[in-house]
Amino acid sequence: MVLWKERRESIQKDRIKTLVRAVRERAAGGPATRLCIAAGNERLFSQGVQEELSDLIPVDLVIEGGSVKPLPAGYKEAINYKTWLGDIYSSAVNDNHYAMPSDEYFKVDQRLTVKNAGRYECEPQPDGKHGDTFVSGEMAEYGLMDRGVELWCATV
Repeated sequence: MVLWKERRESIQKDRIKTLVRAVRERAAGGPATRLCIAAGNERLFSQGVQEELSDLIPVDLVIEGGSVKPLPAGYKEAINYKTWLGDIYSSAVNDNHYAMPSDEYFKVDQRLTVKNAGRYECEPQPDGKHGDTFVSGEMAEYGLMDRGVELWCATV
């Protein structure tokens, strides 16, 4: 997990490119197969990243407010990607499938996201924390899903 606070889009995009290239060139583990971006609030930026990185890696834009269709197993009512992926990520964390960083920033930010009345919510903090580590976990889960499962988790 890599965190930064940067407003300039060009620097953000350069950092993402650097990370994708580093993973692509790593000695073990092979290259990443796709980059998943939560594109709900920052759709224009996300589309720009998708365009700029298309020659390096496939980029999936996940519209968190979009409905998951068909309805995933275990759900009786319509569900959006934010809730569905939050449920999947939370289950993976609770089942001890992640080695979580011990950094205090991560611990606090991760715990800001809570499920309330069936929805995941996060109250932004004055120091800039607003659940980004939780969302990155959701995107990691989405990115690791089997391509056969993607029939019911299509992206834009």
